[in-house]
Amino acid sequence: NEYIKYDNNKIYSTGNQEAGVQLNVSGQRATSNGTVYLVDGLLSEPSLSVGKSLEALAAQPNSPYKKFVDYVTHSNLYTAATGDILGITAGSFYTVLAPTNTAIDDAITQGYLPASPTPSDVVGKNQVANFIRYHIIQKETIATDGLKEGGYVTLLQKDNGDPTTVAVTNHSPNSMQVRDMEANTVSVITASSNNLANRTLIHLLDGFL
Repeated sequence: NEYIKYDNNKIYSTGNQEAGVQLNVSGQRATSNGTVYLVDGLLSEPSLSVGKSLEALAAQPNSPYKKFVDYVTHSNLYTAATGDILGITAGSFYTVLAPTNTAIDDAITQGYLPASPTPSDVVGKNQVANFIRYHIIQKETIATDGLKEGGYVTLLQKDNGDPTTVAVTNHSPNSMQVRDMEANTVSVITASSNNLANRTLIHLLDGFL
């Protein structure tokens, strides 16, 4: 699903967000199959890539996304000019699960990431790419609204081509958790999550997968 945001009679899509425009809800009408909201403009489609949305999150003051995005933008998956991430294709849906800066430090300490986002060796570059791929769910956008949960395929494939998965627990709003294939569970930090991107939602995790 392509998500929009609504709060305090303000509504916007990813495209509106890119343009810095919020629409105003001027009224509402009850109908037989739901409520119709009247707005003072059009919801617009996004033009920026997911990578550029990640860059914008990382550029905010004291951003908890900064270290993860540093690894993304310096990886061999990333095209700096466009913000394209290898494996993310136009027209499909994704959920990006970004570990906090502290969680990235933990991943480095435990050997899941090289100490630098710009390793010179092939092993280190592949380690970074695989870490990023495993933190992107493909073909689904999952919000912290308690409506979707279950097992989901990530962008990472095993050496034999088999998919890798994560399990999302999302029983009630604002309590979303993600479990990896080693049975480690991390929580989504709701206050810094549900960020809109091109057919994508970007969440912040309190750990890494």
